[in-house]
Amino acid sequence: MEFKRAMELLNEIVNTKVEEAGLDAREAAEELLGMGFTVEELIQDFDFDAEDLEDLTSADDDDEDD
Repeated sequence: MEFKRAMELLNEIVNTKVEEAGLDAREAAEELLGMGFTVEELIQDFDFDAEDLEDLTSADDDDEDD
């Protein structure tokens, strides 16, 4: 599978999670983080607002230290 196609599919998954969360980006982000995404990926690759995920950033960093 080509990288571009994989990213299209991942975008669909992320968008579906946001829609399932009632367009609540934070709730969707928490679920996606539980699936293995990082805050940085959500912001840089999937256009989440950094301000919405600001307090999740430190929790994500703490997880990486484990």
